[in-house]
Amino acid sequence: MNTSHETTGAVRARTRAHARELRYDARVGRMLRLEEAQTTGGGWRTAWVDATDGFWPMAELEAIEPVGISASARVTRAGLALLRQVHEAERAAHPGQTPLVALGETVPVLVTQAGQTTLVRQPVFEIVGWTAEPPR
Repeated sequence: MNTSHETTGAVRARTRAHARELRYDARVGRMLRLEEAQTTGGGWRTAWVDATDGFWPMAELEAIEPVGISASARVTRAGLALLRQVHEAERAAHPGQTPLVALGETVPVLVTQAGQTTLVRQPVFEIVGWTAEPPR
């Protein structure tokens, strides 16, 4: 389910920057994207919206920000490490391209920290295609 909303009218430069900010919330196993929308009063509001059904260039995932408890950060890093292994194995076959990545499934992981056990969801990222690398 993608709950994103459209913005109308002119979009300020900082709006475009927000479109590339992603987070992974391991508590619920969802990708979130920061969006900014103009309110009916002409102001702007910023909100994290569900972006789980999307796909992203791998470079955007490298800068992902885990949400919540530190166990969330560990499982997010583990999911990204597995993605990097797949990328390393496949990149020679795609010179000059960057992978497009989607969140495939999530794997439940029980983590015990400070005497409390918490269920978090480790992301399983999948390379779903390749595209030309953006100019640097």
